[in-house]
Amino acid sequence: QLEGYDIKYNSDKLSEFDKNGDTTILFRGSNFKEEDFMKKDFIQNILNFAGSREIFLDEEYNTRYQKAIKLILDKQREIDNTGTGSLKIQGYSIGGIGAMYVSVLFPDVPVKVYSPIISDTPLTNELINELVDRESNIEFFAIEGDPISSNLEKYKDKLKINYVKKNKFFNAHSLNNYKFI
Repeated sequence: QLEGYDIKYNSDKLSEFDKNGDTTILFRGSNFKEEDFMKKDFIQNILNFAGSREIFLDEEYNTRYQKAIKLILDKQREIDNTGTGSLKIQGYSIGGIGAMYVSVLFPDVPVKVYSPIISDTPLTNELINELVDRESNIEFFAIEGDPISSNLEKYKDKLKINYVKKNKFFNAHSLNNYKFI
């Protein structure tokens, strides 16, 4: 748990944290240690990296995405009704693709994506172009040398990308690399 934050919603892949009316919705990455990783996340990661639209037919992925949209709409309604609070979205690894898609739908909401799985496919290109066309308030963070996010480099002229040096104590795709920036 994050110190000082209340958990308003929590599942293994999506969470909503709140601190004094300021809300962050988090799309988590894969947990390779999960008992059913091969059954759930592995297929989603392959579909995403392959740039397959089939990922959106995956029931679990779709449920997570639809729940995130509901959480965002609820928070926006709360902000509109009270005039207070804020909303941010973050995504990590496979969760980055969900954060990117909601950024297309809600371009004014600040979104930060860390070490996203980015494929080199027409589907990814379409998504990036939508983010640019809608002037989405999205920012990317990647670790230099992370093979999973290496295709992000192809979009450096279109997206705001911040590269971080890999910490020698962690693998190139670890969130721990961001703790020291």
